[in-house]
Amino acid sequence: MKMEITELRDHIIVCGVDDSFVGFIDQLRRCDPRRTPIVILAPIRPSKAMITLKSLGPIFYVQGDPSDAGSLRAAQASTARALVFLSHNQRPIKGSQFQSVDSIGADASLESRAAVLADAEALLTCYGVGEETGSELLHAVVELCFTSSVRFLQPGLLLKGTEGGDEEERGRSLGEPRKSWLMRKRQETAAIKEGLAEWQANPYFCAGRVTVPALMDTFACQCFFNRGLLTDLMAEMAGDDGRPGGALLCQIDVPEEFVGSTYGDLFRSLTLTRQLIPLGLYRRKSENPAWRLPYVSTNPSWMERLDHRDRVFVLRERDSSTS
Repeated sequence: MKMEITELRDHIIVCGVDDSFVGFIDQLRRCDPRRTPIVILAPIRPSKAMITLKSLGPIFYVQGDPSDAGSLRAAQASTARALVFLSHNQRPIKGSQFQSVDSIGADASLESRAAVLADAEALLTCYGVGEETGSELLHAVVELCFTSSVRFLQPGLLLKGTEGGDEEERGRSLGEPRKSWLMRKRQETAAIKEGLAEWQANPYFCAGRVTVPALMDTFACQCFFNRGLLTDLMAEMAGDDGRPGGALLCQIDVPEEFVGSTYGDLFRSLTLTRQLIPLGLYRRKSENPAWRLPYVSTNPSWMERLDHRDRVFVLRERDSSTS
């Protein structure tokens, strides 16, 4: 019996540039034993891609834009496991020409305007997903054509029902910098002091909601030497059902009995009783409910108190289960 789109749960929404659909979904199927339903969300049905994707089912198609709230509702975003926005496999240079993202000697004089236009739909999708899915943010990973575009992502614009700030922000003088601008400059300055690139301090990147060429090129180069790396990477990113032989990096809920306890207590318990090695926490800023972007705390203090919304990154044994 064929499943209706309205019945979908725990599915993956794929959107963006249709030329990238087949390659991504093919790799996803190789590392996902659950055959997770996939919804293609696009303004025009990608007929050529759908012919190939039929063999990689179950596949559904919804007409619409990923930056539009109505389209996200039609794709059942509120019950989806994740949304993935795929970018061009080429990026624009001066004029209307395109060049390969991994080509050598990119035009250094490429204007910021061209980069923004190339990533416009991806940037809007970041905000659109945040507005549609209410208090619980849908896990979304958006691929950008240009690393520089990440600076246009500011968490203040994601706050539902606001116009980019609080009462104090709206009362600022015209000559006074916006809080979001000041926050971004502080982040960039701190990143430089730590020897990081500015984009590595962006909250959207830290929350795992965007990927940039500077990061993906690193993995692409390594795939030439390790043919299995891409499948392994997809398995770690997409997760699995915890069966033996699956992804070694997993994310689990904080056990109910450890809510309010310290990270050190949890570490000892998982290590000694379940043979799991905790690496860090995936959490929100509990002191500020308006901050909706999650963040990763690697190797937190052993005295850090655990919240019921926290999730724990763990490494498991190769042949063990996390259940």
